[in-house]
Amino acid sequence: MIVYFCQGWTGWLFVTWMPSLLQKNYGVEIKKSAFLYMALLFSGFLAELIGGMTTDSLLRRTGSLQIARSLMIAGSWVFAVAGLVPVILFHDMVIGVSGFMVTVFFLGFAISPLWTATMDIAPNYAGTSSSLMNASGAVAGILSPVAFAWILDRTGSWTTPFAVSVCLLLFAIVMTYWIRPDRPIEVVPNVGRLAVAGE
Repeated sequence: MIVYFCQGWTGWLFVTWMPSLLQKNYGVEIKKSAFLYMALLFSGFLAELIGGMTTDSLLRRTGSLQIARSLMIAGSWVFAVAGLVPVILFHDMVIGVSGFMVTVFFLGFAISPLWTATMDIAPNYAGTSSSLMNASGAVAGILSPVAFAWILDRTGSWTTPFAVSVCLLLFAIVMTYWIRPDRPIEVVPNVGRLAVAGE
């Protein structure tokens, strides 16, 4: 849940603020802004497809859920952070749009291993675990646009709010160490419905 909150925080910023950011920060006219925004979202769409195929391929080749899920998630977020850092440091449209494209792509690339990890960890509770993860993303969607506006009002910078995203994603990268899809939660028959972590 925590890592998906961090992912969702940045993802929702793209959904809610990107068209305005392209217009106000980079002076892109509205038609071009809409096209760039569509291109960003399309890169995320492609990344989700490619990410799904990649996590399956990694699992087949390595036999390791840790590599195919946790390591792939962490690696994706490293590249997402790498895309955001130049956006924050340099006020240039080419750097900005390129950095945002990289970030959106690798946020999308992490989606499939994130969702499949919930099913690997809680195969008997896939609905519950998925709903909890989705709820954490929804909470991020409620809070991040408001935080973006608050930071924008106080700093006047359209890119500084993404520094919060960088910090959250770095935190999430560390937290992937504790995503253990190789240790599923199981029902213990003689204890009824009590769920415990598998050995």
